Amino acid sequence: MKKLLSALMTSSLLFVGTSPVYASGYTSAYAKVINNPHGALKNQISYYEKYMEEKINVGRYFTYDLNKDGTPELFLLGKGNWKGFNFVATYRNGKAVILNSQFTVPTRINKARNCWISEGHLWGGGGYEEIQALGIKNKKLYEKAYFDDAPGDYELRENGYRLKGTKENYNKLKNKYYKNTKSIYAFKSYKRSNSRGLTHQSK
Repeated sequence: MKKLLSALMTSSLLFVGTSPVYASGYTSAYAKVINNPHGALKNQISYYEKYMEEKINVGRYFTYDLNKDGTPELFLLGKGNWKGFNFVATYRNGKAVILNSQFTVPTRINKARNCWISEGHLWGGGGYEEIQALGIKNKKLYEKAYFDDAPGDYELRENGYRLKGTKENYNKLKNKYYKNTKSIYAFKSYKRSNSRGLTHQSK
């Protein structure tokens, strides 16, 4: 009986670096991403690496339950010249699924509104402030709000509806979704070789 129990315990562990993680649900799926982010993200990052002629590196990560459904999302943080190029994965149908594209790179989190913030243009285009508030519904990404202050031409949306392009409406959306947000770099993160973060939900 002791041998059987020992075998079951051993088979339920998955190692990331030198630290064990219980291979249960999202922890097992996320551990595969942590072990090999390029393998897990190859369909998305191959284009970026070819375009920029530079390898994307994932240095740290943290978990946070953005939509409060009991399963945290996995936030992967870039390093080096790619600091700020970050990915978010959720757990769906038994595996980790990357949610964001190159146009929805997370920079901040609004904990009260259950969304993350994506700012500006990926390639640095545009001289105005462009902000998206993005949430997760049914394990898929959706836009809660979009607002920019392009000179003389505000573009404002909330929950799929276009709003009148006024400075007043712009400020309302910005105060609602951007105010009191927290930088993703302010969340407690872990190096990829440290598996503790897979069973830790950042507060």
